[in-house]
Parts: sequence; structure tokens; C-alpha cells
Amino acid sequence: MIMTQSSAGALPIGVLILRNEQPVTITAAFRFYTTLLDEQCFGARGATRPVIFMTDDVAAEHNALETVFPQATLLQYAFHTLQAY
Repeated sequence: MIMTQSSAGALPIGVLILRNEQPVTITAAFRFYTTLLDEQCFGARGATRPVIFMTDDVAAEHNALETVFPQATLLQYAFHTLQAY
């Protein structure tokens, strides 16, 4: 589930349904997702220029995001960081 922040709260902007969690599959899904977007998305920064992603602690997901959106900052949910200690 891909969500975005708004004044109304979190809004879904995409759903990726995958057969597996392999990095190549996730990367392909994100690349396909960007083909559905135009230059007005992500605050008019374009399909490959989101600013921040907050994710679970899934290495394959992080690697895919870094590959498809290299300029984005990747953050992990604080819950998962605190749970690790």
C-alpha cells in the first residue's frame, strides 16, 4: 500500500500486489507504478522524485526504493526501530 500525507489524513495513492518479495519483483512493481504517474505527482516533482518514504524493515523493499527513487530519503517506522531493542 502506498500512502501519502494530506490535510485530511493519510490517503492511498497506490496498491502493489506482488507474487513474492524478491528485490527484482518489487523493483519491477515500483518501476511499473511510476509509468502510471505524470509530472504533476509528488508535489509537481515528477514520477521519480518523491522526497521521503517510510517503510517497514524489509531489505528488499529498501533496495527497490533506492533503485527506483535514488533521490528519496528512506525512513523506517519508529515502532520497528524501538522493537529491535
